[in-house]
Amino acid sequence: METRSKWLKSLLFIVLVGVISGCSTLSQLAKMQKPEARVQNVRVTGLSFNTIDLMFDIDVRNPNTVGINLNSFDYNLNINGNSFLSGDNQDGLEIAANGQKTVNLPLTLKFSDIYNTFS
Repeated sequence: METRSKWLKSLLFIVLVGVISGCSTLSQLAKMQKPEARVQNVRVTGLSFNTIDLMFDIDVRNPNTVGINLNSFDYNLNINGNSFLSGDNQDGLEIAANGQKTVNLPLTLKFSDIYNTFS
């Protein structure tokens, strides 16, 4: 019985240590802020009768003490319920803690989508 009591005390100690260390992690998560993004530049990279290709240079600042590391991401801007801008980035994104990085987002706009969105 004594062995079982020691085993339970050890298990309780391990669980308690896990909970306490988890609280500090939860505290960090509670302090997390959204990254800030600003469009720095937009350039036309292609033009046809049906589409226009654009490259957006976006400065992203990470105000957190934890870095951002994404394997990939996608984005979609809806206006009046219509998909207006969308795309994905398979290269991923890495921004150090309290760091800043310029992200290049290529977009292709169909003139028909522009018309449908604003008509």
